[in-house]
Amino acid sequence: MYEEGKKVYWESQAGGVKKRKTGQIVAVVPPNAKPLSVVIQKRLRMSHKIATMGQNSAPRNHESYLVSVSGEKEGTLPSLYCPRVKDLRPADD
Repeated sequence: MYEEGKKVYWESQAGGVKKRKTGQIVAVVPPNAKPLSVVIQKRLRMSHKIATMGQNSAPRNHESYLVSVSGEKEGTLPSLYCPRVKDLRPADD
């Protein structure tokens, strides 16, 4: 569906506030693989904050994606998300 390097966006909600997140796919997670194992394999742990790996650490029965979202403040590490595939949309470059 998507490949590494593709820019995507999705909307998330926390505390009653909707937020649009835009980032770049940095890894494809194969079906039945744990996202965190791909983070370790691709050595993304040192270069990213792990944003939602806790709640999304269970394997999925379909391909999913790790998305890097730049930090809001200058000099901060980008955050790494594993959003639901059905929520992803291609982002305009």
